[in-house]
Amino acid sequence: MRAVTSFHSSQTLQLHNQFKYPPHIHTNDRHGSRHRAKYARPKTTSIFRHTKFVLKNTSTDEYRYAFPENLITDTVIENYLRTKKIPHEAVFPPFPSTGITQAPVPLPENSCIKLPEFISYYADWDEEKDVKKGESVADAFLHQAQVMEMLNCNPHPNIVQYHGCIAQDGMIQGICLAKHDMTLAERIHKAKKAKDTSFDAKSFLKGLESGISHLHGLGLVHNNIHRDNIQIDDGDESNPIIANLDICVSDGERKFVGGARDWVREGYWQENATKENGLYAQAKIREYLIQEGVLKE
Repeated sequence: MRAVTSFHSSQTLQLHNQFKYPPHIHTNDRHGSRHRAKYARPKTTSIFRHTKFVLKNTSTDEYRYAFPENLITDTVIENYLRTKKIPHEAVFPPFPSTGITQAPVPLPENSCIKLPEFISYYADWDEEKDVKKGESVADAFLHQAQVMEMLNCNPHPNIVQYHGCIAQDGMIQGICLAKHDMTLAERIHKAKKAKDTSFDAKSFLKGLESGISHLHGLGLVHNNIHRDNIQIDDGDESNPIIANLDICVSDGERKFVGGARDWVREGYWQENATKENGLYAQAKIREYLIQEGVLKE
């Protein structure tokens, strides 16, 4: 088995270096910020808190999740985790006969596959009754595909391009999207490290405003715009790409649980989605660029 998706932890994640995890694995901290996990040999006093693993058996295509009870040593990882199987139907929705585009084969160059939020599985599935409790991961993934279908019919240069969904065993097992070079946070870090002053913040903000206005014009609210959900291509920094529309819903609709803390307005968690969420996020991005010294007030 190998890890295939995000971890959630209130402490630094430490793993013994004998376990070969894909280099793209990230951690999500409790404030919604994304950063690369640090892999190292754990000390004997290491204790995992609020940490969850999602593992995939590449031979059987089986997904399992687990919470480590204490620490990981030289013994194989499964021996230290009480794993539980994730039913495919809990995370992969049925592929509808109409309304969802199937991704081409082979997939387009410079594309990536977005998977369901496996890490959210345990919160919405009653394992004893083997039924879903409220909105399931599969429901949310289908909703995201439907939003991308709407945007595919109404494309915009500042919103991530959609190529269709991956069909397997009669289920949607991935959403194919255009791949971009870096996030806004990574671009700003790169600029500061190299003392690069070429970032065109004013053009960037114009593009961001245009993308948000397009969503709002379609009656959609993103609900989770922040520095890690805006992508940029190297050499085209003035053209931001709004991505990760996991909790994008119609204006006035109930939101899926989510949103990055410190990037959403007060009262956001208790309210239905409104366009104010997008305008607030736009202002927060401008504030962030000023704080990072790439935009003058």
